[in-house]
Amino acid sequence: MLDVGIIGLGPFWETRYRPALLALKRRVRVRSLLVPVQILAGVVSQEFHCEVAPSLTALAIHPQIRALLVLDQGWYGNVPAVIAARHGKAVFWGVSAVESTDWTRFPDVGPQTIMPELPLRYTPSNQRLRELAATRVGAPLRVTIEATGYLDDPAELLGHVTVAGLIDWCHTLSSTTFERVTARRVADGLTMTIEFQRSVRGGTPPVAILNVRPPRGDDCEQRSEHSRSGSGIEWREAVVDCAAGRVVLESPERLRWEASGETRTENLGSERPDMEVMLDHFARRVLGGLVPVPTLEDLAGALRIGRLAAQALG
Repeated sequence: MLDVGIIGLGPFWETRYRPALLALKRRVRVRSLLVPVQILAGVVSQEFHCEVAPSLTALAIHPQIRALLVLDQGWYGNVPAVIAARHGKAVFWGVSAVESTDWTRFPDVGPQTIMPELPLRYTPSNQRLRELAATRVGAPLRVTIEATGYLDDPAELLGHVTVAGLIDWCHTLSSTTFERVTARRVADGLTMTIEFQRSVRGGTPPVAILNVRPPRGDDCEQRSEHSRSGSGIEWREAVVDCAAGRVVLESPERLRWEASGETRTENLGSERPDMEVMLDHFARRVLGGLVPVPTLEDLAGALRIGRLAAQALG
């Protein structure tokens, strides 16, 4: 059992974090929370049978808490990471906090686990893609992502953390090292191409292509809460060409694959959602497990690739 403290609830509490914490109640126990709206804090504390912390420091020094879930940092900025480092606490940095953090000014927080929320690694479609790569379609060689986004400032768009999340996902699929990135404007949008180094086993070097077009018509209504700010992008489809087949990710819970003359569509809505898997892995890691989790270095590397693409765009 991992005892945690929560900082903020953010816009995704009801749809993502609350259901995941309820599903993981035998692994993750909420001991205390810090929420600026007292009525809301009282409701959540009753549901999770936890206390309401009087301050950020009180939450961080709580003797039973081993990790902090920063779900909405509010005006705290990077302070939760600094205090967590000072008191030896691990941190899960939720997506709202990730998007509002100035990563160029993020402090050196030492060796403890700080896991940024990178949900594309943990979607049911991605988990199934990895199974298919190992058993049917072979290693991913080319990833083509179709996405929509506002292109008023393409350089800012490429440097946004939602783009970094896509870059990170492509990087994990490549299973090798980043080589170079290019970006160019096209008639109705922009295209970014990321090349990776050849695997130690040889073969074709993996490549990832991100095509971004401005939203039209129904796209504006269907945009997810994750990209409502207008700064990020929304991916619509990802085509993964592999050594022995192809996988098309139509959504986080649906994919279609082709291999050896066989084509199948799989709906994965009954699988564990990404948030539940992420928090489960985070808990296992903090409790001493060897399960790999995303790091600040992974996020920083993806942001760096996005900035290089912005520079190439000119």
